[in-house]
Amino acid sequence: MKKIYSKEIDCFRGIAVLAVIFYHLPNSLLPGGLQGVTIFFVVSGFLMAKNTIRDEKNRQFSFLHFYYKRIKRIYPFLLFSLVVFIFILGISNIRLIGNIRSELPSLIFGYNNWWQLNQGVSYFDSYFNASLFKHYWSLSVELQFYLIWPFLFIVIKRMRRKQVFYLIYTLIFVSILFSLFLPSTKAYYHTIAKLFPFLLGVWGYFNRITIGRFFEQNTFSKIWLLLLASLCLILFPIFPYTLNELLISICFALLLASVDDMNIAKKTKIASTKLSFVGKISYELYLVHFPVLIALTNLFKHHHWKYLDIAGLFTVFLCTLLMITCFRKGVQKMRSPKIWTAMALMIIGVSVLVLRAPASRLTADQNQLQSLLKENSSKANAGENLLSQEKKILFIGDSVMLGAYQELKETFKKEALVDAKESRQITALPEILKEHKDLVSYQQIVIGLGTNGVITDEAIEQTMSLLKDKKVYWVNIKAPTGWQDTINATLATLPNQYSNITMIDWYSESKNHPEFFYDDETHLNESGRTAYAKYIASVIQ
Repeated sequence: MKKIYSKEIDCFRGIAVLAVIFYHLPNSLLPGGLQGVTIFFVVSGFLMAKNTIRDEKNRQFSFLHFYYKRIKRIYPFLLFSLVVFIFILGISNIRLIGNIRSELPSLIFGYNNWWQLNQGVSYFDSYFNASLFKHYWSLSVELQFYLIWPFLFIVIKRMRRKQVFYLIYTLIFVSILFSLFLPSTKAYYHTIAKLFPFLLGVWGYFNRITIGRFFEQNTFSKIWLLLLASLCLILFPIFPYTLNELLISICFALLLASVDDMNIAKKTKIASTKLSFVGKISYELYLVHFPVLIALTNLFKHHHWKYLDIAGLFTVFLCTLLMITCFRKGVQKMRSPKIWTAMALMIIGVSVLVLRAPASRLTADQNQLQSLLKENSSKANAGENLLSQEKKILFIGDSVMLGAYQELKETFKKEALVDAKESRQITALPEILKEHKDLVSYQQIVIGLGTNGVITDEAIEQTMSLLKDKKVYWVNIKAPTGWQDTINATLATLPNQYSNITMIDWYSESKNHPEFFYDDETHLNESGRTAYAKYIASVIQ
């Protein structure tokens, strides 16, 4: 097998980072774009196996050598980007600086995914307590894989080929089980639940000869069909998240194994110079893109500019290239004491900014909302086991509805059961309904989901098959997010598809009432909660 054809790998990295960026654009143009992270994981697993085996053959493998190479690759630009963005946060006085103090150690020491889990933050519902660095969770997972891999490699070295594959298959199976049975937020961040894409990359490298033989015949058509299938899974995420993740992992493991042979890679002509360039700077693009897009979204959140996504894409690339240029020039001059002094002063300055910031700069409104959600969540949980014989209306919602828990209970008295929790998505609705064993006793169902994005036809179809004999009311959303208009447009079509659905147009009712909302323009203050409950009642009764 000849040396890896890096242009092909760069193209796959380019696809991965573009998918993630398009997902994070203000209007979230690619619903399955988060699977770009999965591609990164598969590529990492494949290259770790390849590079480690190469080093072992050259008698260069050691734990210290392995970790040194990873640190040298990851940390310089990581620290540089953190310094730049925290410095900008500090001088611009953005309220997000208040979260950095507790989050910063997790970013540097590679446990940000666990930090976010501990904070109870959903990746899809963190705009209110938004961090510019919430996407660093995946980098932390990579660092944890790098920490584990040398130990796993030592074990693999001492095993026979069949035993190696049994071990890999077992670990993949365990990882998938974690992903399937953990709650969605935990599964998204959990290290073990995210191991199987890495392990499939390792599997692809160990099977590269067998896979290469398969692709020798009709190489062009097979590889292009596989790539097309992978892209379709990203463009149209019709399967449940874990299944989609598994299929994409398998596809890219096969693709990586096939293009590891330079002759096959040349036959496919899959490489693109432009896409390869994007892949070469994919790491830097990934680190830079989200803070830039958050800043741009906040800047234009009151203006529905139709070119915002194009502007976002252009700004991301421009800022990334500028930061790469500054970083490389700085590295070239690292021998100069002046550069080291300047870097030290900048790091000290940023540290002072973070340390002098209050432990939390949350506004009074935010503190009030967090306390309210916690209190209402306790009340809702306490009422979950109550018999519903007298209850006729079931409310199912996310944190917006949870905030209005007390107002809904007061408005609808004993007739209603309110099942509302933070971070819920529409895709979870069928399972939520199945958990209500007494669903048959309810005459009316009020759904308040959509604030956290992600809506699929499959989820709607499954939901309505469970509610075909019920009167369903669906509350649309008011939130300054890129997907607000898309979600509301999709929800507006439902009454035409299902005769038992009535829309509750909360967006139109509330859009001219900024006094209803806290400073995130989504969650409701006291007057907003009262208006919310009354408006729902006016439509239902």
